[in-house]
Amino acid sequence: MIRGVFSVYKPRGLTSADVTNRIKKILLEDVVKGEGRKSLKVGHGGTLDKSAEGVLVIGIGEDCKRLANFLTGEKWYQATGEFGKATDTYDSEGTVTSIKPFDHITLHDLKTILRSFEGQILQTPPSFSALKKNGRRLSDLARQGMVLDIKPRHVVIDSITLDSLLPPFFTLSVHCSSGTYIRSLVHDIGSKVRSAAHVRALCRTRQGPFVLADALKEDDWSLQKIIMAIEMFTPKLHD
Repeated sequence: MIRGVFSVYKPRGLTSADVTNRIKKILLEDVVKGEGRKSLKVGHGGTLDKSAEGVLVIGIGEDCKRLANFLTGEKWYQATGEFGKATDTYDSEGTVTSIKPFDHITLHDLKTILRSFEGQILQTPPSFSALKKNGRRLSDLARQGMVLDIKPRHVVIDSITLDSLLPPFFTLSVHCSSGTYIRSLVHDIGSKVRSAAHVRALCRTRQGPFVLADALKEDDWSLQKIIMAIEMFTPKLHD
């Protein structure tokens, strides 16, 4: 039975579950026969938003057990935000909830404020998220119009770098702990600069030893390429 861990480049528009289902279908069609079809496991090492792209770690078979290490591990992102507008989802997919001026934001002030987010911080996850309450996703409850009492939690921002500022747009590179919501981070940055902000684009550039350049692109999701990716990364997982 095939097993292993590798990474794919999740494109925008697919959920993380969509990707694992696609990979599972490929394996079922090409390699798994008989009773093994029922027991084949395929999982991922940390949800990426449907509107996000980038590194998604995939586990197959017995090596799905390894995914827990990635769920709790460090991650790296690049995010493009837009000042002046807040949305209910904290990204461009949602409904605009407030519009505020942004022309007072200077490069110096923004860099100073970004430093205040480094280290351990308290962060409130978005209402529209995969977190669950009483067995139901918060996003499902939010879409029903329920007012949710979401408790803030500690996360760690190891580093946050301003890559560009072309108002109203700005781009950040973030190295953070598991459980960090980049959408919440951008939303909170907007509030702290006395404006509003939401995420326009989000890419996970690294997760553990898996980097963007090595992630299998959608056109390469084939049995042969998956086996090659597993063989390439197996030694790294033991380093």
